[in-house]
Amino acid sequence: MYRVNKAFQKLVYIDRPHDPNTVDTMQRIINYFKSNAMFLLIMTALLGYLAYQRLPLYLNDRRLIDQPAIDFELGSDHSAERLSNLQGRKVLLVFWATWCAVCEREIPALKESYAELKDADFELLAITNEDSVRVAPYIERHAMDYPIVYDADGRISYAYGVQALPTMVWIDAEGVVEDIGHGMEFALTRKLRYWVTGSIFSDN
Repeated sequence: MYRVNKAFQKLVYIDRPHDPNTVDTMQRIINYFKSNAMFLLIMTALLGYLAYQRLPLYLNDRRLIDQPAIDFELGSDHSAERLSNLQGRKVLLVFWATWCAVCEREIPALKESYAELKDADFELLAITNEDSVRVAPYIERHAMDYPIVYDADGRISYAYGVQALPTMVWIDAEGVVEDIGHGMEFALTRKLRYWVTGSIFSDN
């Protein structure tokens, strides 16, 4: 820090050697860094750790984005037998679980969006690896009226590299993965409306 101090002083005196305000300002900056060095070091380490933790998510997303969506069976309670049968419609895959608090908070937005957009070439598939017996009361309690896909053996989650819940996979009408999101989506209803219709405003 002594060397930094001297370097700043040399810089100041070379540029404006007779301006005490400049010297005072630079000294304040040096004192700030001296007194907050440990805090800045901890914050830098924390941000680095968080970036490292999210690296697998980022690498997995890069693997899938701009690639054809991995196909899978939807289940006997849906009219389409496979995801690929939905080409021509934009599809949002939502990986979720009953124990996921963020997933629960997003249910109202998903319900609103599905009711508004289901007749506008849009499909929403909520995918869970929990069994139907456990999930059924939860679905009834939250009045989840959009399609639920049961991924009991975890094959779909594995194929899409799901490591955090909720995970949302945005698939365009050509069946290509457009984007992947993790955690709480800000302004989800408007984002979905714009994605499907090109407008953030509802017709209703």
